[in-house]
Amino acid sequence: MHESLALLRALAINVARRHGHRVLVIKGESLSHHGLRERSTHADVDVLVAPADVDAYLEAMAAIGWRSRMGRYNDYPVRNHSVTLIHDTWPVDLDVHRVYPGFLRSADEVFDVLWSRRQEITSAHQGVDIPDFSSSALILALHSARSRADNSRHAAELAHLIHLSAGWSEQQRADVAEVARATGCSQALDEVLPLMGVPVSTDDGASPADIVRWRHVIHGEVSSLEAWRANLREQPVHRWPGLVWHAVWPSEEFLRATSRIPPNATDIDGIRLKRLTDGAARIGRALKVKLGWGTATTPVSAATQSAQPRPGEPPLVSVVIPVYNTAAYLEDCLTSVLAQTYTNLEIVCVDDGSTDDSLAMLQRIADGDPRVRVIRRKHEGVGATRNTGIRVASGELLTFVDSDDVVSPTLVETLVSALGHTDAVMSGWPREGRIVDSATAIAEGIRLGTLNMHGKLLRTEVLRDHTVLFEEDLSLREDIIFNAGYLLQARRITLLPEQLYKHRPRPGSLTSAYRPHKYEELTSANSRLAGLTGHLHTPEFASLINYLQIRSLISAGLNLHHPDSQVPSASAARLLRTWQRDAGDLPVRHGDPKMRVVGLLYNALGLNGTVGLIHWLKGLRAKLPG
Repeated sequence: MHESLALLRALAINVARRHGHRVLVIKGESLSHHGLRERSTHADVDVLVAPADVDAYLEAMAAIGWRSRMGRYNDYPVRNHSVTLIHDTWPVDLDVHRVYPGFLRSADEVFDVLWSRRQEITSAHQGVDIPDFSSSALILALHSARSRADNSRHAAELAHLIHLSAGWSEQQRADVAEVARATGCSQALDEVLPLMGVPVSTDDGASPADIVRWRHVIHGEVSSLEAWRANLREQPVHRWPGLVWHAVWPSEEFLRATSRIPPNATDIDGIRLKRLTDGAARIGRALKVKLGWGTATTPVSAATQSAQPRPGEPPLVSVVIPVYNTAAYLEDCLTSVLAQTYTNLEIVCVDDGSTDDSLAMLQRIADGDPRVRVIRRKHEGVGATRNTGIRVASGELLTFVDSDDVVSPTLVETLVSALGHTDAVMSGWPREGRIVDSATAIAEGIRLGTLNMHGKLLRTEVLRDHTVLFEEDLSLREDIIFNAGYLLQARRITLLPEQLYKHRPRPGSLTSAYRPHKYEELTSANSRLAGLTGHLHTPEFASLINYLQIRSLISAGLNLHHPDSQVPSASAARLLRTWQRDAGDLPVRHGDPKMRVVGLLYNALGLNGTVGLIHWLKGLRAKLPG
């Protein structure tokens, strides 16, 4: 079957090119080529033909033996957007589309946009024109959205597309938005595009009447009825009785042409009755929705609700693992996550454009465990990678694990058991487990250095309702800002003393590498944190912010002594004096003894003296045995 499909794609385009027609192969292989749908066996090839070329193209295909499956019912109202061609010696069909439903600008405008962006792939050793990535994504969204509500495959395809879109760059989203506007499908997909992070345009050229008709299709399940009504309006009144009877009780020839009933079927009246009762049921459901007596189940709603937990089930926990060039550590990490005693998990591995064997390792592990999902994206940094994980997560609860770390087998079970009615669980806190408010959790987290991503359990609903995401332009302190932003939206937080997360320092990691702009990065992060938590600034909290700023200055100063630093000593000393002057006074009058000692040391010795002392002590410790 695969060979027949490949040959038919090549034939369809070969005929088009020989006769000067513009034809695109859509759906099927074009979606698989762009990674929008997994390859599967279909019984047809779909093509979209330039409107001016449709009749001539059908004649050219007829000349080599391809005829309409519907025969004289070729303009059957419900299917007048396409013609299905069959051939006596081919096991597959060719669906020739005049227009594609859901693109609501004129057919000529739509085709010109898609054609101008076309790409070429190879099928049966011949070049074949297909729509580009953005156009194909919209075709898939429209195809799934207009499907029958009970078509689980199309709902699953739409859910898969929504999940994939979380890994798109902002440039990709903007491009999809532009194609949607140019083809008039932005408003037609106003329920789908926001789920993919794509803005909806209200100036996409679609007429209000077309939008209403489209919404009847995707919400009301009355597309057949609307098509027949439209057909009646175009016919003389004296033909209406015959057309109505034909719609209600069609001929055997019509049924065999349009319904694909088995050739040996004999109970034609039974088929008519089933067709009639099924249609009446769909129309009844549609009318109930239209009158406000019920809610439509559409492929869109089915796709977005498919991940909702069933009553009585333990909540699904999404474990988000950002991955970048950690092949040497990755297997240990995933082994520890897959060994969790809590089993209702999905493991979302987001590869940030790794250049080592990380992606191949992820795919191998995913092939052996259906709980593991792998998402590939171009390299944009840890913040963007974690945000992708948040967007695609299906779980009610979410936790992060770095791909070079390992966790205790009881990590997730312990966190879920402790959650109760609070909005977060944070492990690794000293003292016995307790429940605190957001201000206490933020203050203690800054003081203790525990506002990292290790051993935290968060509610996905809180993340999404308040758009809590990582700052994508930061790679230092982004975890503190993220956690503080989340905690500000949380009502109560559970703090646990258990150390269930093992952080493994490694050479070349972000925290151990030399960073020429570390001072600027830390200063920017601290400024954002201060702005985020401004309403908490009591004298005690002001001391915390000053303490964090002092630690940042010391860290940036020690970075100048890194083996990879090429900053001369004299220049480093001048930089430290400048940084201290720019920071101004940083009194630490409140807090625990450690905070006050750091504050006293800094204010007594200055930044140069403090950095020099700590650098000397670190060197001395390195020389001591053991």
